Amino acid sequence: MRKGRMFYGIFIPILILGVGLVASFGSYIYISTIRSVVGQFSSSKQSYIEQIKNNLEHKIQSIEYAFNTYSTTSSFQEVVTNPITIQDFVAYRNVNSQLNYIASMTAEGTEYSLISLEQNWQIMNERLTSLTEADVEQLREMYIDNQDQSLFWIKTDNGIRFVNTLPVFSSKKQAIALSDISKYTLDNIIKTEESSQVYILNKSGELLYQSGPGAESLTAGQFQELSGTIASGEENGKVKLGEGNRQPLQLLYAKSSY
Repeated sequence: MRKGRMFYGIFIPILILGVGLVASFGSYIYISTIRSVVGQFSSSKQSYIEQIKNNLEHKIQSIEYAFNTYSTTSSFQEVVTNPITIQDFVAYRNVNSQLNYIASMTAEGTEYSLISLEQNWQIMNERLTSLTEADVEQLREMYIDNQDQSLFWIKTDNGIRFVNTLPVFSSKKQAIALSDISKYTLDNIIKTEESSQVYILNKSGELLYQSGPGAESLTAGQFQELSGTIASGEENGKVKLGEGNRQPLQLLYAKSSY
């Protein structure tokens, strides 16, 4: 009887200790595995966001460089300071050739246009249009008078517009170059997974683009919170957003210094 009690007195604590060690070890392995998988997933997504940012930067810089270079040439000065009519085929062809050249070296599916503020004309999609004084004044108010930068982005109904006021190194603007990148083109550049969404914000926290149908879009307050956190954070990282009783969202971001 004593042997039985002694056996159980020794065996049961050892059994409990063994079960506890196995459970603890199993939990440790499980948690470590989950953390490793989540870490690898986050790292993969972070690299993906960085790749998107770098790809977009490259295309944007190509557009900027092309128009800035063109604005320093004598042919630019000549064409924007002279009227173009239907009879001025040579001048029209020169501008149209330049726009086609820019289109060939930048993002496909982008519409480029050049507007002369000096002579009230616009060439867009190989079409020459005469502008009224009221049209030109409105363009100045939209893109020059109320802006502190010669390069900026605005959201449009069909995508985003890159505005470049020219000449870039002059305070007296003679022309405006518009590059309209459609949402379809941006979707093809970004090519995100269906379960993921990608957002492009400007430095003010305004939404310029989002992938997908937008049914699960963040709120305006979340975009502002996200923008403020990113502005004071590192070049890339993670942000957690929570609102009400909803489960917190974890977002990965890459901030463009360009």
